[in-house]
Amino acid sequence: MQPARAQAVVNVTDFYERLAPHGAWVRHPRFGYVWYPTSVGADWRPYSRGHWVRTEEYGWYWESDYEWGWAAFHYGRWYFDDTYGW
Repeated sequence: MQPARAQAVVNVTDFYERLAPHGAWVRHPRFGYVWYPTSVGADWRPYSRGHWVRTEEYGWYWESDYEWGWAAFHYGRWYFDDTYGW
């Protein structure tokens, strides 16, 4: 079985422009340039609004209820920071 291959070219500018209205971009001392959601409450957690979907091609896939979920849940990693939150 071969690993799934990306079928689209994604430009960094796409992430910046489409995520900017929903959060903030900052330079983190450990990770470099990162985005975090600001349109959520202080008690928010990743994978709390949406559901898992089983697909034939990719296996389990998180379908987020957030407009920005396409990027944050599929191209990023979550880390809790005391200053910024998730």
